[in-house]
Amino acid sequence: MARALTYAGDPANQLAGARTVLPNVPFTARADDGTGTVSATAAAPFPFLTRTIGLLPIVCPAGLDRPGSLDRATQGTGPYVLTHYTPGGPYEFTVRDDYSWGPAGATTAEPGLPARIVISVVPQTSTAANLLLTGGIDIAHVSGPDRARLTGRGLATADVATVVGLTFFNQRPGRALADRALRRALVSALDRRGLANVAVGGTGIPATDFGAEGAVCHADLADANLPAQDAVEALRAAGWTRSADGPLTKGGQSLRLRLITSPDLGPTLASVAELMAREWTALGVEVDLVTESLPALVNAMYQSADFDVVVGSTPGFALPVGFIPFFSGSTPAQGLNFAGVTNPEYDALVAQALRETDTTGCGTWNRAAAALFRSAEALPIAEGRSSVYGYRTTFATTFGGQLVPTSIRLHQ
Repeated sequence: MARALTYAGDPANQLAGARTVLPNVPFTARADDGTGTVSATAAAPFPFLTRTIGLLPIVCPAGLDRPGSLDRATQGTGPYVLTHYTPGGPYEFTVRDDYSWGPAGATTAEPGLPARIVISVVPQTSTAANLLLTGGIDIAHVSGPDRARLTGRGLATADVATVVGLTFFNQRPGRALADRALRRALVSALDRRGLANVAVGGTGIPATDFGAEGAVCHADLADANLPAQDAVEALRAAGWTRSADGPLTKGGQSLRLRLITSPDLGPTLASVAELMAREWTALGVEVDLVTESLPALVNAMYQSADFDVVVGSTPGFALPVGFIPFFSGSTPAQGLNFAGVTNPEYDALVAQALRETDTTGCGTWNRAAAALFRSAEALPIAEGRSSVYGYRTTFATTFGGQLVPTSIRLHQ
C-alpha cells in the first residue's frame, strides 16, 4: 500500500484520477510490516489527510512494476479480478475466492454475492431503464426523466445527489471569456430557474454550490454571490455594442462563442445548452452550439481547448479540495485547470483553508467558493438527483453513487 501511495502521489507519473482523491500537497508513505500499518506524513498543511488517503485503489507490486499491464488486466487487492476485456465493453470480472480483508471484515464468501460481474456500456438512459424493467441488466445508474418510469416497479433504489449542468467558461488567453466583466454579464442574462427546470426535466431548483448536497462544507452560496445585474447595461459598460438586431461587437469583432456538451453526461444537457444559447443569442451573441461524444468533449477540454463554454454534469467531490486543480494551477497537460481559471482571491483563501483542521475550515472554503461565483468562473445549473437501481439485486453505494462490490446480493 505504501508503495502504491508513493507511486500515485508522484507528479511525474501523471495520474489524473489520483489527483482528485489524494492530498494536493507532497506526502510520504511508510509501511511497518511488523504491525501491518501504513503511515502517511504531509510535507505541508492538509486538513483532510485521513479522508483522502484511503480513497485510492491499491495496485499490487506486479502492476507498479509494469504499469502497462493494467491496460487490460487488474493487479490489485479488490474482491474481483478482470477476466475478460473488450474495448468499449463488456468487461467481465470474476470473484476473488480468498478475499477476506474488505471494510468491516467484508469477504467474498457471503451468500448471494455474484461469482461473476459483467459491466456493459449503455449510452442511452432510456435503454438502461428498459433493460432494468425487463431484467436484461441487474444494476444501472439512471438520471433524468427516465427515473419516473422506474418508480414503484419493485426495484432496489439508491438516490444520488448531483449537480446538473456544471458549466465552465474558457478563460485561456485569446478567448473572449477571459474577460471577467463579459462572463459576469452573460451569467446575469441567464434564467437560472428556467435552466434548472430544463436540467431536471420538471420543477428544478437552481444549484446552490459547485458540489452536490452531502459533500463536506456544502453550503447555500450561489444566490448571494452570483452576479445579478442588467446584462445589457453590463455589456455596454464592458465595451460591447449592438446595432439594431445585429451581433454584439467590440473593437470591430463580433462576440462568437463555441458552446459544447455531451448527452453521454446526462440526457437533459443538450436542452440546457440550447436554452443557454437562446438567451445569449437574444443579447446579440453568436453561439455555435455543438453536441459531442464524450471522447470528443474530453479532447476539447483537455487537449485542443477549442471551446468557450462547456456544460457537464457531476456529483462533484466529497471534499472541497477536489475542486482545487480545476479552479487553479496549470492547464493541461501539466494540470487539470482546463478552463484556465485564475482567481487570486480563491487561491489565497484556499491557502488559508489548507491550514485549518478538517471541517473547522468550512467557512474559509465557502468564502473561496463564493469568490468563484462572484467572478463567474463557473456556474452549476441545478440541484439534481440520479438513482442506482437494482433488479432482484440489492447493494450499497458511496458518495456519488459508486457501488460497494462486497455489498452486492442477488435475489431470486
